[in-house]
Amino acid sequence: MNKEEAGLSPEAKLEKMFGSWVTPPGIDFVSPEAEKAYRERATRIKNAIQLKMPDRVPVIPLIGFFPAHYAGITTQEAMYDYEKACQAYEKYTFDHQMPTAALMGLGMSTILLTISFLYGQGMALASICHSSALKVST
Repeated sequence: MNKEEAGLSPEAKLEKMFGSWVTPPGIDFVSPEAEKAYRERATRIKNAIQLKMPDRVPVIPLIGFFPAHYAGITTQEAMYDYEKACQAYEKYTFDHQMPTAALMGLGMSTILLTISFLYGQGMALASICHSSALKVST
């Protein structure tokens, strides 16, 4: 926290944070329409968080690995191939005009396997991660 923020009230700090959401510094939008759409979505979420009446209810779904399946890649590819996972995630986000960037399990393989090995279940988890049982039929 810098000296300027140290003197701010909690309400002022919150407004400063929301201001950086609605008008992010250093972001060059691809078009005025994209900027307008972004600001509308950010304001919608800000209003909902502040218990104000948004223009409509923002929906931020728990999407899990759906973007991977939507883009036609496997769960294993989403876990280990970051480029494919990011492309799948971008496709889902842009095709569905989501109000936020929802989290997907991309890159989780290293984290999950590390935790699993710490608890002695590494091989079991590794086999589950590679199992075709995790594939979702479309």
